[in-house]
This record gives sequence, structure tokens and C-alpha cells, in this order.
Amino acid sequence: MRVLVAIDGLGRGGAERQARLLLARIPRDRVTARLACFGGDADEIERVTAAGVAVDRLPHAPRRIWPIRVLGELRRIVRRERIRIVQAFLPTFDILAPLLRVAAPELRVVTSRRNVVDQLPASRLRWVRRSGRLACAVVANSEAVAESVRRFEPESAEKVRVIPNGIELPDPVAPEERREARARLNAGEETFLVGYLAHFRDGKGHERLPELAARLVAALPESRIVVAGDDRSNHTYRANAARFREEVDRRGLASRVATLGPIPESRTLLAAADVSLNLSDLEGMSNALMESMALGIPVVATDAGGARELIASERDGAVVARGDLDTALEALLRLGRDPALRRRFGAAARERISRDFSADRMAAAYADLYQELA
Repeated sequence: MRVLVAIDGLGRGGAERQARLLLARIPRDRVTARLACFGGDADEIERVTAAGVAVDRLPHAPRRIWPIRVLGELRRIVRRERIRIVQAFLPTFDILAPLLRVAAPELRVVTSRRNVVDQLPASRLRWVRRSGRLACAVVANSEAVAESVRRFEPESAEKVRVIPNGIELPDPVAPEERREARARLNAGEETFLVGYLAHFRDGKGHERLPELAARLVAALPESRIVVAGDDRSNHTYRANAARFREEVDRRGLASRVATLGPIPESRTLLAAADVSLNLSDLEGMSNALMESMALGIPVVATDAGGARELIASERDGAVVARGDLDTALEALLRLGRDPALRRRFGAAARERISRDFSADRMAAAYADLYQELA
């Protein structure tokens, strides 16, 4: 069964990593997959090609003919490679890929929803709904996202399938690695280090973090918060990061709240962290939380997207209402004051990811869907 995965590009974002994992882990005895994209991070694309996946680079074109040019190239790839199924990732191809069925109704097209649908701009949601009528299935990465599809895309309600994100279970953090990671961040063993992994896009909760940090440090002076994520790739990210740093400085927290900018791997921060924090309003199934849990780091997160499907409060972390800094602070203080509780929650978190959210399990679920559609 020949499958073409279409995405703007491979990078370090959550959806892009999920596409790369799908390509690398899809069962080879059932599926031959290839990638169509405009480009992306060279290392990520190298990981895909090293797994034996062919890559087709899509053309750029003037805006007025861009959709026609891209659809034409996709159609040529589909015909040349005898593709039976096209898997779209992210809104560009969630909109474009189903249109291939106008000329090739026998083609099976699967689209994806990585965040709750009401987060899409209204104009983009209209296009997603229009082209979505031609899609054969819509994959949601959490039950929360699936429910948003049923509410905001009623035409696709019967097509929704839930396939949670997957992750490659990493080696656990060894004591020496932890010491070295904390030394790089100038954190002593007595420091309660909170990691915050999120690009500075709207809705990721950075605007609430300075207040929570001030309250945490007042109650637990040995606390530090370290933020890692893209703070420069576009105007929105740069503006949000600038406002965040200004508020941190205004509150006199510069020595207690640090920003690392983009980092090559989340492990760079998580190996040093005692807790992973997420105050986001906008999530589907958070890769940052999954990566934290896979390393045995307990998590405190807002109830956004699939957080409650991922985290069992009082077992491997805590889920709090969006905007509820009082409960978030209470959870952080409890973990900060109890190393044994951190170890217990962290071990349960790693076991949960290993059991229910492996990359192989995710890829096999996609292969099952493709087999059903074919």
C-alpha cells in the first residue's frame, strides 16, 4: 500500500515531529510511505531519508497560481508513484489534499487535526470545512480535538478517528547527565527547577508565567523557572518574548526566570528539570508534556486539549483549570517540597507513556486506518 505524507516542511514543531515519526515507524510490511514537502530542517529530513523514505520537494510559485501549481505537482507524484492514500498534516494540506479527489475520486485522502478546531482563524476554518467534504477520514490526536471537529465541522463528524500522538521512549536521565545539565543552567542540587517548553506563539501561557513565578519564588525561594522555545522566527514570537522578558524584569525576577530560546532537543532542559510546567490555552495533544513524562518528569498543566487524556492527576502529575494560578501554584509547591512525590509521579508518568503512547503504537494505528480505507 503506497502512502504519500504531505506537509509544509519537517521541523521541530509537534506536528512536524509526529509526521517524521509516522514516516520512520510505519510498518514496512504493510505500507510504503514517501514524503512531499517544501523543505524544512535538514536534520529532520535526514532522519526521514535515513529510514528509507523518499522525499519529493514541492515547488514554490507566485501566490496567484500557488494552489494550482502545488496541486498539479501532488497529482503528478500520485500518478507516477501509484499512490493510493494521501495523508495530510497541518492546515495547508488539510485544505489542498482533499481537492485531489476532484480529478481522482478513487484516491483516499486522510486529513489531520492537531489542535481544537475553534482555534483556527474563521477564514481558514471555512476552507477546511469546504474541502473536508472530500476527505475520506479525519485523524484527531485526542478525544478533545475529535469533539471539536464534531462541533465545528459537522460535515466531517462521521469521519473522525482518534489516533493519539506517539513518542519514542528515551533512555532515562542518568545521575551524571542530570548533574551536568543542572550545572549548565547554574542550578545547584538544592534548586527546585521548573522547565517550561513552549514556543512564544499566542495562547501558550507565557503571559501568566511571571505572576506564577513571583508567587512560587516568594513561597519557595530556591525555585527557578527556565523557559525554552522559539522566540524569534516571526513577529508574533518576537513580540511575545519581548513582553515576557519586560514583565520578568519589572518584577525583579531576572535571576529566577531564564529563557534559553530554541533548543535542539527538549532533553537539553528536561534532564535538569524537577517538574515540567505548561500553562497553555491552546493544545491538541502536547508533545512537550509527553516528552517530559517519557523522561520521568512529573507535569503540571492546564486543562487544554488532551491534557486530561494524558495526565492522571494524583498519579503522574496535576491538571488545573486554564488561568487557575492558585491551583497551579499549590501543585508546584507540593512537588517542590516533596522529592519522593516527584520520583513517584515521574516513574508513573514514564510508565504511562511507554504503555499507551509509543511511536510504534501510533504508526500501527495509522496503518490500520489506511488498510481499512484501501
